Amino acid sequence: MPIEYSYLVGAVLVYLVMIIVQAIAGSLHHGAIPLLGARDNLKPDSVLMGRTKRATANMLENMALFAPLVIVAVESGRTNDLTQFGAALFLGARVVYAPSYWFGIPLRPFAWLAGVVGTLIIASQVLPFSGAA
Repeated sequence: MPIEYSYLVGAVLVYLVMIIVQAIAGSLHHGAIPLLGARDNLKPDSVLMGRTKRATANMLENMALFAPLVIVAVESGRTNDLTQFGAALFLGARVVYAPSYWFGIPLRPFAWLAGVVGTLIIASQVLPFSGAA
């Protein structure tokens, strides 16, 4: 399996962990019983609950860009050291991003930017005019 796919699987696992953390934060804040229903009259989110929701939504937005580019790079045979680096950078950045957002550590914007740079590196290698092979 190409290493880029391994990084993609890693990113999916990070996303899964983020969903689980969001669910746990919701259960701790609202209690299990209110979450069994339609969730119409829940109390406002706690700070942590809001952070987990926003971090998870941001991961989905970034995965929607990263995943197709990795697939295109691999399936078109345009993988190289740069696509490997871009995928590794994305995954590493997202591993840092989630807890820094949850706990208010001011690394979040830098981790987000690093993930975007990783995605752009991969994109630069799959563009028809990039000359990458």
